[in-house]
Amino acid sequence: MQQNLTTLRNRVNELGVAEPLVQRQGSSRIVVELPGVQDTAAAKRIIGATANLEFHLEAGLEDNGADIETLTFRDGSGRTARLERDIIITGDSVSDASLFF
Repeated sequence: MQQNLTTLRNRVNELGVAEPLVQRQGSSRIVVELPGVQDTAAAKRIIGATANLEFHLEAGLEDNGADIETLTFRDGSGRTARLERDIIITGDSVSDASLFF
């Protein structure tokens, strides 16, 4: 539920609404209020969008071509990653995943 709330808040922020409300209601519902939004169809499309999982190779330090993209981590650390733009695999090819420490 917490991950769903975070995802919805991030998507609502894309809409640029001044004071949106995204909150849990009960055990299985989330309420989204977007005051002042005129295009409700666009809002529903953004909020209901399906995420795509893509895997890219990390670019080497010597790679400076146009096919390199620098992305900033969303954790607020200020870290960046230099990635090749070519997609090597997508989420629909992943059949199983596990976390190991």
